[in-house]
This record gives sequence, structure tokens and C-alpha cells, in this order.
Amino acid sequence: MWLLGAWPDDQVRVLDGPDWWCVVLGEVTCGHTELARQARRFASRLEVEPLIDRGGNSHVVWADARRTIVTGDVAGTRLVFHAVHDGAAHFASSSYVLADLLGTGVDQGWLGLRLSCPDVIPLSTRSAHERVAVVPPTRMLVLRPSHAPTTMGRPPRNAALSLAAGGNRLYEALRAEVGAPLTGLVTSDLSGGLDSSSVAALAARAVPLIGLTLDSAQVGNEDLAHATRIAATQPMLRHEVRRIPKTVLPYTDLDRVPYTDEPWSDAVLYARTRWWQQQLMDLGSSVHLTGDGGDAVLSGSLAYLADLVRDVPRLVREARAWAQLRTSAPLPIVVAATRLARTSERSALRRLVRELRTGRSSHQGAAGRLRWFGAPDAAWLTTEGHRAAADCVPLPDDRVGDEGPIGDRIAANAVLTFGRDHRIDLEIAQAHGLRQVAPFVTDGVARACLSVPARERTSAFVAKPLLRAALNQHVPASVLDRSTKGDYTALHYAGLSRNAGDLRALFARSRLVGSGLVEHGHAAMVLDRAIRGADVRLAGINDLIATEVWLRSEEARSRIAWIT
Repeated sequence: MWLLGAWPDDQVRVLDGPDWWCVVLGEVTCGHTELARQARRFASRLEVEPLIDRGGNSHVVWADARRTIVTGDVAGTRLVFHAVHDGAAHFASSSYVLADLLGTGVDQGWLGLRLSCPDVIPLSTRSAHERVAVVPPTRMLVLRPSHAPTTMGRPPRNAALSLAAGGNRLYEALRAEVGAPLTGLVTSDLSGGLDSSSVAALAARAVPLIGLTLDSAQVGNEDLAHATRIAATQPMLRHEVRRIPKTVLPYTDLDRVPYTDEPWSDAVLYARTRWWQQQLMDLGSSVHLTGDGGDAVLSGSLAYLADLVRDVPRLVREARAWAQLRTSAPLPIVVAATRLARTSERSALRRLVRELRTGRSSHQGAAGRLRWFGAPDAAWLTTEGHRAAADCVPLPDDRVGDEGPIGDRIAANAVLTFGRDHRIDLEIAQAHGLRQVAPFVTDGVARACLSVPARERTSAFVAKPLLRAALNQHVPASVLDRSTKGDYTALHYAGLSRNAGDLRALFARSRLVGSGLVEHGHAAMVLDRAIRGADVRLAGINDLIATEVWLRSEEARSRIAWIT
């Protein structure tokens, strides 16, 4: 094994047994003695995977005479890539390192799938680079002498818990994960929202810390007021506010976005991210806590309604409430939930392939969100781009049966989709010398949340009921009484206008257009409408820009020189 770069000592742990060895790379919650105990349990075949209760976010490499097992974390922030070169199997935590070994380039089909159907990516074994495979976070890589690499499943360990039992388990997991990294000067996001406020309030019970709030100077954005009210209840929390300068509006300094293993969804926010991280480093932050991932693990999507088809009164109540929130009719939501309950993942993926090939999808509005995977959303893809994306959609074996409630499986996939993106956030923070921890996507917390059925932790009437069940007796009421989020859309449109020239130049000689994936005319038209302030889907525009920026940095990056 080789470690590339400067790894902190506390993120490299080595365990040795009589006929095995084990390496843990990354953040863990438990100490060396507990890790050794878990290793011995796996060696004695008492556990289904090595170091299953280590907490944090880490890779584990286990080796004995028979096999080597490589696994990542539950939420997918620590992925495992592998490839075969000269008859030998290689594994790594980044796809580009193996691509440089193989001498391969970008996988165009994977890029097309990411642009059109990003929530399918966690199911795929393809990566951003050709001939480099990725292990889905629900599986482990297994290497045996004289055998091709294989994978084995990571079976779920917990039966479905009630909301109360799951809340107790979530509290214990959050307390452990928040407490583990608190050394030196601790800083925390304090946006005023449920997730970051909960993390900050829990941490402030253990150590003094600085809670920072971004002030966008927007009229009607209540984040600052909520954060100020919450900070007043925490004696050990020092509240500081930073006004976002116009020089770091979205879409600024796109030519400075560093290279990452895959396209970074928040590349359009790079200038603000770099400025924000500099504020933390100027304070001397040793570890920075965030509420990232709370939306993914604490609630499910509207697909939880499919698990209520046998509870018709509740299904109707929930559908009416969502319809009222979305100013739509409840009946299409009930019909869509019933249809989803009868749809297998296999048939949903086949439908997705048809939609990509034809460029047509149906069921818009709230009811349109009741499906296994989001409808393809990249009208600017060429016919070739749609075909390449369709060829990249993973189709499961017909002999493999579907397991578990549909809402739970879709919610679990949403966690993996978030974890894949958050992996790049962590990469950016580490590149800038910042230690960033997101407790909601650590192993203990993610397992606690996913142990509660999506239909129990999601409701149209209560925001994040599982978090409330976990923290109701442990944090002030002001932390949990907010059900809204701050809206920063106006900043994006201001950034589009301010950086219009650079954005148009970016697509004047587009790498995506040159690759045959994207139609220049349609992409330029949508971008121009956004610059003029028209109501467009910014998430799609941002993904397009992020992918274009990534392709340019992939083109210019230094290659890894392998020793043979």
C-alpha cells in the first residue's frame, strides 16, 4: 500500500493479528483498543465486515492469507476504486490515480449520466475515468490471489426502529460523533437552520466554540435572526457573523477551481467557499463542524408515500398536505404513490433508459417526484449524449429480487448521492488545510437514521421528526422550532449577471460541446436566459458549468507517475 500526500497521524491506524493485518484510513470515533476488539471479532467470523462499528468516515483494508477486503463508509464519502493492470489488481481512493496507471481518459458515458440522472450514479460500477471501476458503497471489494476482483454485499445490520427508539439511537450517535473530533479551536456553521444549529448546540455543551453565520444582506432571509436567537441560548458559543462580499458571488473565479477526482457540484461557489474557509483558518480553526447531509439522512423523498398505500387514511392526509404546500391537487399524488408501490427498481431503470434514448419523460409537478429516479434533466445533451448516458445506466440482474420498502431504498440512495458530492467538498477543504467534519453523514449517525423507516422520519406536517425525537430534551426549543430555510437564489442571479462575460467565454469553446455530449445552441440559450434573470432550473445550469470546469482542469492537471 502507498499513501499519497501528507496524511495526519491520527488518520492512519494499523492493527496486526496472528495471521492478518488491517489498516484504517480516515476519521474514526472509537479508540485503538476498540478497533482491535472489532478486528478480532471479524477474524473470528463474528461480524459481516471488518471494523463495522468504527464510526466516522474511513477506509478499511483487511488482509489475510486468503483475501484482501477493501471497504469505505456507509454514506459513500470514502469510495473504493479498482482496476486491473498487467494482470494485477490495484485499488485506490481516487479514480484519476488509477487512470494514470492505465493511461485512460474521461468516461464520456459516465459524464452524460451524471449530467442527466445524477441519482443513478451511486448504483453504477463505472467511474469518471475509463476502465476504472468503483465499488458501490453498499458493497466491499474482495481480492484473492489469482482471481479477478469481486465484490460482496454489506448486509444491513439493524431491524426497523420506531421513531422514539431511532431518536434515542440518533442522539447517542450524534453525541459520539460530535464529541470525537473536538480538540483545539472548534468552529461550527450556524446558519440558523435545523441541521447546523443542532450540531452547534450539541458541540457547545462539550467545549467552547465559535459559531459562524453568513450574512447575505438579503431582505426576507431569516437565517441571521434565527442564528442570533439560538446563539443567545448557548453560553459556550461565541457568535460571529461574516458579510458575503460581492467579490465572491457565485460563478466568480471559475478558472481557479482546483482539480478534483470528479466534477464538483458546488464549483460555481468556489470563490465563496475559498473565502469562507479562509475566515475559519484566520480564526485558527482546528476542526470545523457542519450540518451538511442532514437533509439526506433525516428525511426521505416524497417516495415514502409509496410505503403508505396500505394505510389509506394517512396516505390521503399526507397527499393533501403536500398538495397544499405545492399548490397542486392531491389525487395525482395518491395515484403516483400507488403506481410507484407497484414499480420495481429494475423496471424503473429500464424506463429511465427509454426516456434517455427518446428524450421524453412524463409526470411533472409534485406527482412527478414520486419515482425511483428523477426524470432525465439535460435537454442540452445531444442524441449521442443521451445514448451514451443510456448505455451507462446499470441494469440489475433479473434474478435478483427487490428487498425492503421502496421509500427506504430510495431514501438510502439519496444518502449515497449526497455522500458522493460531499466527498469532493471534503477534498476541497483538505486541499486548503481545513479539517471539516459533517456528523450527519458519519457512519454511526447515518446508520441510526437509516434504521428508522422513511415513512416514520418523513412527514408533510413536521420538519424532520427524527431529529426532533432525538434532541427534544437535549437542546433549547429555539434550535428545533424552525421549519423554513434561507433562500440564496438572488445571489446566484447577481453572480450570473456579474460574471456574464466569463460564462459566455467558457462555453464559446466548450469541451462538453467538443466531446459531442452537449448541443452548443441549447446550452448557450439556457445560459443566456439565466444571465438575463429568467426563471431557469439553476441546479442543471450549475452542473453543466461544473462539468465544463472539471473537464478543463482534467485536461491541464499533472499526471501521477507510477513506479513499476
